[in-house]
Amino acid sequence: MGLETEALTREDRLCTYNLFIADKMQTLPFNNYIKSTISYQTLFTVELFNRLNNNEIYENIISDYKEIWKKRHIEKGKELLVNLKIIGTN
Repeated sequence: MGLETEALTREDRLCTYNLFIADKMQTLPFNNYIKSTISYQTLFTVELFNRLNNNEIYENIISDYKEIWKKRHIEKGKELLVNLKIIGTN
């Protein structure tokens, strides 16, 4: 990814990675709508991963979201995690 950090805590690493990503996104030749879509997808994918990692059930997670656009980001996040072989299909 081109980023090395000496941050020790998870929170410090997350902050460092967010700053790095924000800096890199400035160079993308896309408008802010596309950049925000990328950011939201990343946010919901990481949130899904963390909740699954805490042994929550996918169906319960998706039912927590009332807005359709959030559900779609969670569904797409699951698809990304499966395709990247980070989680299984079940």
